Amino acid sequence: MIRSTSDPVSEVVQLRWRELLLPDSDLLRVCEALRSRPWAWLLDSASVDHRLGQFSFVGADPYLVARAFGERIEVECRRPVRETLSSGSRFHEEKGIFFNWLRGALPNFDVDLHGLPIAFPFLGGVVGYWGYELAEQIEALKFHGQDDLGMPDATVLFVDRLVALDHASGRCFALGLGFAKTPEKAATRASRAVADLSESLAFLEGVEKSVRVGDKPGRSDGGSSAGLASCPNRAAENAGQISEDLRRRKLLGARIPPGIGGSFDAEGYRARVRQLKDEIAAGNVYEANLTRRMDLPFSGDVWSLYLALRQASPAPFAGFMDLADGAILGSSPERFLRVSPAGEVESRPIKGTRPRGLSAEEDAALAADLVGSEKDRAENLMIVDLVRNDLGRVCELGSVQVPELMTLERYASVFQLVSTVVGKLGRGNDRMDLLGAAFPPGSMTGAPKIAAMGLLDRLEPVRRGVYSGALGYLDLRGGMDLAVVIRTLLVQKDRVHLHVGGAVVADSDPQEEYDESLDKARAMLAALAEVRPTEALDLDSP
Repeated sequence: MIRSTSDPVSEVVQLRWRELLLPDSDLLRVCEALRSRPWAWLLDSASVDHRLGQFSFVGADPYLVARAFGERIEVECRRPVRETLSSGSRFHEEKGIFFNWLRGALPNFDVDLHGLPIAFPFLGGVVGYWGYELAEQIEALKFHGQDDLGMPDATVLFVDRLVALDHASGRCFALGLGFAKTPEKAATRASRAVADLSESLAFLEGVEKSVRVGDKPGRSDGGSSAGLASCPNRAAENAGQISEDLRRRKLLGARIPPGIGGSFDAEGYRARVRQLKDEIAAGNVYEANLTRRMDLPFSGDVWSLYLALRQASPAPFAGFMDLADGAILGSSPERFLRVSPAGEVESRPIKGTRPRGLSAEEDAALAADLVGSEKDRAENLMIVDLVRNDLGRVCELGSVQVPELMTLERYASVFQLVSTVVGKLGRGNDRMDLLGAAFPPGSMTGAPKIAAMGLLDRLEPVRRGVYSGALGYLDLRGGMDLAVVIRTLLVQKDRVHLHVGGAVVADSDPQEEYDESLDKARAMLAALAEVRPTEALDLDSP
């Protein structure tokens, strides 16, 4: 059994690190090298905005995996890293609210950085996703959509070793954690974790293997990067840079491939928009975020598809997770929740979208149209109020503020209106309280939140699953950074699934709402076209 939250932390944790002789651009080669290991993952600041995406993290081979199916939690202890998580067998099941279980499984630890020169916000802990339907465990809701994909409600990987990249400095590090009852034993385990990870990446560095070693600060064992030029660089070649203009033209030319299925067609989408407008007119909701799923055949390589998505639509919260139930390939621009170990909270809801133009003039006109749109500004403001309310449930009185309201941000295929809401966790509250108060992301539901979710459940025939949930990390020191799962592909066997949608308000036009959903699909369809060239149907056809 997992230790209860009232038990004292009986483990000591030690960090060890090693700087790798790899340039910033070799992040993808690191992930490619680790892909052969089980449960490979990448949290990727593909669009390097140092305010939002200064760091990227790569890993594989977690020591424990937990998957939630309702209140049934399947636990696989893959390596005996932490005695407090040992059950005596590799596989076992537990029962409970997943958020509470996770609080007990990952308490906050004090960690000596041991001279680590970069203040990485993630040293290890948990990487995973939390699916939309987990809301049943928080609110008085019951979802009725068909569960035809069979994905867990959540999957989390417990991580004791990873590669961390600081895009600002271009420096890359192998990080390892050791858990034990004594500092000496924990340090030995941490050093072993770093050594195992470094061995997997040695061929990327050439013959000279280390620059600086964290368990012997200041030591240098060489420093030459000889051999890098001759290493294979398939990932970097596949993800080669293209101009913004060329990228935009590719995206705007994206088509729907043949063989597409989904939860409902274009007319079904428009009809549901009309139904939501009737509900809004009746005063039942003010806004509702309607979504639909698209299903396509796929026979290519999932890593190549991720690289194509990364190129088509770079984003600060991109990610790749190769899981037992399918591969998640995301390019999210939206931060759901970030909290520091000191309790500083940030959310960046997105509402309001326009496609990018083919020319500078068209681009400017579309941007101006979005900024001046009363409808889109109303959508954004309603969600900002919802997020403020969610954060206010667990933050100090008076600490919730909106330092940025409806800022225009440019992405490869769309313009977006983005707001920033901040706060300070109240005494006695932690990140799991915050996650429980704000989940699922308000930008994916509507307002009032519970009423909108209940209404959408009646209109959407399949479960959202990973989509509309959260993906990211929980650091073992108490920090957290989660993205909203949008602009994301789920690959299962010979099918790829993606969701698109948008907010419906009183003055929404059904055709315009449908068109906006296609604008959000363009980058994903362009990525599919890159790895699966085929005859295509016009994306803009009804």
